[in-house]
Amino acid sequence: MNPALAVLALSAFLLMFVLPKVFFRSDGSMNLRWWITATPFGLSFWGVGMAWLGVSPRLRGIGGEAAVALDIAGMILLVGSIAMMAATMATNRVPLALWHQDGTQNQPRQIVTYGPYRWVRHPFYVSFILLTLGAALITRDAITAAAFPLALLSLDWTVRNEEKKLLASPLGDEYGAYRARTGRFMPRLTDLVSR
Repeated sequence: MNPALAVLALSAFLLMFVLPKVFFRSDGSMNLRWWITATPFGLSFWGVGMAWLGVSPRLRGIGGEAAVALDIAGMILLVGSIAMMAATMATNRVPLALWHQDGTQNQPRQIVTYGPYRWVRHPFYVSFILLTLGAALITRDAITAAAFPLALLSLDWTVRNEEKKLLASPLGDEYGAYRARTGRFMPRLTDLVSR
């Protein structure tokens, strides 16, 4: 495994892991549902570390040009993940609630529709998806490969819960209109053409 890519991936994960402490609202708690959602990302982090040390189970011996192509694709995804996290933090002027909070802690204070939110409703989650996929591409091991679909499932579960609460909030009509015109994790093709 390329050591520079391992450092890049581990750095991106560390940025992701400090977000709850440095960016998100402090009135939430890391409850059981929060930890369930976070688990695939921790698994992927440890997978990168173990692959770097050479102790994780490799999926298949891929070498030569295919390995270089996967490393380049993984690096692009990792850099994109870091850029998306930074852009999303820069766009939000009001800290967001942690995942899976009860009561009014998930109550939105505003609906952000500019910056990365212009293209996708959940840019932080997009950055997390890019990160876990990039990690799987650069390590090509069983741990990070398993973490990627688990991350998708956990984020889908999280988004369903969050959006249900957003739609039921006082800003529900505004969020519903935004949701109708903006993709969840990927921009809609019509958005790319019309904007």
